[in-house]
Amino acid sequence: MKALPVGPLIRLASVGAKAVPTLFERDDWSAGRNLRAEETRAGILLHRSPIERTRVPALFKALSSDFQVHEVAPHGDLLQLEGAPKSKWKKVSRAKTILLENTSEPFSNPDKSFVPYLQSHGEYVKRMGKLPQGKPLLQFTLFRDHHSVQDVLNRLRYEANVPPDAVVLHPTPGGSFGCVTQHGVCIGVTKEQLTHASRHYNLHPLLFQPNRYHEEDAFPDLSRPPSFYQYDVLLRFVDGEKDAVYRRLGELKRSGFVNYFGLSHFGCGSSTLYDVAALHHKGMFDRAVGAYLSTVAEGDPFHFNHFNRYVNADTSTTLGVLTKWRDYCVNSKCDPRLTSVIEAVRQYHAGGMAMKEVSLSVPLHDASQKSSAEFLWNLMASQRLVLSREDRALKGDLVLTEGRVKVLEEECGRFCLADVVLPVPYLGTTPQFPELPQVNQGRFVATAERYGVDFLLSSSSAGSPPVYRRLVDRPRGLRGQLFADDSSTAVLKTDPFLLQERSPAASRLRYPCVYNVSERHMEKMNFIRQRKVGRQSLMLSFVLDSSCSPLSALREVFSLDFLHFTDLSTF
Repeated sequence: MKALPVGPLIRLASVGAKAVPTLFERDDWSAGRNLRAEETRAGILLHRSPIERTRVPALFKALSSDFQVHEVAPHGDLLQLEGAPKSKWKKVSRAKTILLENTSEPFSNPDKSFVPYLQSHGEYVKRMGKLPQGKPLLQFTLFRDHHSVQDVLNRLRYEANVPPDAVVLHPTPGGSFGCVTQHGVCIGVTKEQLTHASRHYNLHPLLFQPNRYHEEDAFPDLSRPPSFYQYDVLLRFVDGEKDAVYRRLGELKRSGFVNYFGLSHFGCGSSTLYDVAALHHKGMFDRAVGAYLSTVAEGDPFHFNHFNRYVNADTSTTLGVLTKWRDYCVNSKCDPRLTSVIEAVRQYHAGGMAMKEVSLSVPLHDASQKSSAEFLWNLMASQRLVLSREDRALKGDLVLTEGRVKVLEEECGRFCLADVVLPVPYLGTTPQFPELPQVNQGRFVATAERYGVDFLLSSSSAGSPPVYRRLVDRPRGLRGQLFADDSSTAVLKTDPFLLQERSPAASRLRYPCVYNVSERHMEKMNFIRQRKVGRQSLMLSFVLDSSCSPLSALREVFSLDFLHFTDLSTF
């Protein structure tokens, strides 16, 4: 029995490409993919406004610089990359030079010549530096362009010999296709060692800026996740009148948005992240492993052909296909967790391992359980909004007041919809539930049983504090600028580009500018321009709580088409 996916694989294809068996190719996604169906599957159903209005069409994530994320410090300052030091090397041997003989002349000729040829410039080793006495912690600033947290940890492992357990990095909402500037902390790593993992001249750079060494006592403060993120977003091909767009943005600023967990918590492929947990707990271990492998294949084109060959392989050739896939992962320095899963599947087909053990080796086991709880929260949040979208709390709602959660015994004007919270039923927690007719503990259990995630509420073990999430949240400091951009050549400045300007940090302005636009980008925009009506671009800047998803905030106003979406399925 093979580890097959839940449904057929779906991938982006070139225009006019022909489909092959077990594969759906969508050439219409070349101009942007609308993820409304995937949002519905993830429980993202309603909007904040009581009357459903036509959303403003826009194109999102055409370039990685169109989506920029910066940490906001507790004192309110914005984290920016202030330097990108290069790695240092030590020369351990001199250059090697050989003499090339001119064989056209004999040795008896006194004019016989020998030409020096530089065979090697010498051998170099990495400078690793030394840790200061009593300060094993190193805080650093990381700029990652189209790199997920797992990609960063994997590169630190094979490039700087830093194990993943020695690094603390918090994933940011909204997917990895973007420019993210964030803090991180590592244990037992020197500044010189850290800079060897940077990629300065890559198309999508990855830059480490070591800051300071700290003592062990500072670890809780350094490893604490940030409270807020600032998002700088550029939307292209916006179709709407200027006054209407600004009016909708004003409503978003006043009324807020439904605080759904975004698609980056579930994925947008043929299988979702919570499918892995639901199938595993149903005993369908082959389907659970297949859902994980299909997610990897749809999110990374390098693994797509290998997985497609495995799905269509004959019984006699399955082991050979899996062996080639495993060797490819080793040679390409892929995540060792993926390599171990492929090796486990190979051992299963060889008869040396049970499929249940293979399913337990899937690295997304804990993440899929969290995704199941977040999926259940989305469903119950939609159910709560069906009861009432008025800006007031109802009798039986859970409200957050003075740092604690309580059930509202009677309606009063003190609490509004922004004060209402719902429990996120993570495994191992015993939260308090609201007492509404359609949103209560019994309804939570019934919905969980309906979608196969009842293991969340059937467990009696409780060791973690309960988590509550606001039903509605508001963006802070929302600013927008709509401008004519007929050819869609506007680009937001990134932190490395701002460093090249050599201007003081206080005087650096983030505004759309046309610089270094590639010919490939222009060809892509010309293709999309023939299929889109809008001829404007919109730059947005706003601050959200670290638990909020920017995709949930944007969907309140815009009907987004994602030009790049595979990062939403990369976990």
